[in-house]
Formats: sequence, structure tokens, C-alpha cells
Amino acid sequence: MNLPRDPRLDDPEWLRRKYWEAGLTTGEIAADIGGPCTQAMVQKAMIRLDIPRRPPGRRPVIDGATRGASADLSTSQTRLLAEYEEWLKSRGYSYTTVYGRVRAGRKILRAYPRGAPTKGDALDALAPADRYSRGTRNAARTIVHSFYEYLESQGAL
Repeated sequence: MNLPRDPRLDDPEWLRRKYWEAGLTTGEIAADIGGPCTQAMVQKAMIRLDIPRRPPGRRPVIDGATRGASADLSTSQTRLLAEYEEWLKSRGYSYTTVYGRVRAGRKILRAYPRGAPTKGDALDALAPADRYSRGTRNAARTIVHSFYEYLESQGAL
């Protein structure tokens, strides 16, 4: 049984914007479309429409790590993440570390839109104790510490 294809999968400009400009993965695009759309359907549409793919691995930071996925954050929160990204880069963190930490900062800000939570609440937003191992929680604790170090250096707390 073939399901009808979402018309957005036939729109090369829309797909290109989502994938290249917003930096979404094919799975995130499928989730954005919703319904019966799958990651494989998005990948096939990209092949059919001759939209080139990014290399495998972690997503690159496209015009700052705060692109695309920050649409649900306020302007000040988006600016804070962009400044946090620059702060991490100035400290010599690798590309992958910068991206991961900004993404974690975004997750914390989404979980607590009205203001900065305590470090313990931020840790629970990243890695709830009932769902993650001690090692994962320790890694998340390091990320939370870095985010709060930045917030404290900017007088944001």
C-alpha cells in the first residue's frame, strides 16, 4: 500500500532550505513534516531532486551553532547562545565540543524559558537520573558547569 507523498517532498527549494540553511537532519525534516513521513522518504526525495548531502558524522555549525533549531527561543536567548559559542571557540574548544555544548545550552534554555535553572535542574534537563548512566551524567555535569561558567562570567546569573 503506497501512502500519498507530502507535497513538500517535491519542493526542492523547501527541502534545500531545511537541510542546508536550517541545518536539519533528514530525520528532523521528516519529523517536521509529520504523519507517515520517514527519514528514508526524505533521503529519497533529496536524491530524486538532486540535493547534495552533507558528509556523514556530526552536523557542521552553519552560520553559528544557534541556527535553525533556535526558532522557539527568544531573541535574547538566541544571542546568548551565539555569544556562548564564540566564548567556547575563544577558549580553544574543538568544533565538535563547541557544537555539542551549544546544543546542550539550547536544551537547557528550552526546558527553562523563564530563566536560568539551578545547576542540578539543568543537569536533570540534559540527563535525567532515571534514564542515564553515571558516566553520561558526569559528562552532562561537565557541560552544565561550562555553561554556568559562561553565564557567571557575563553576569547573567
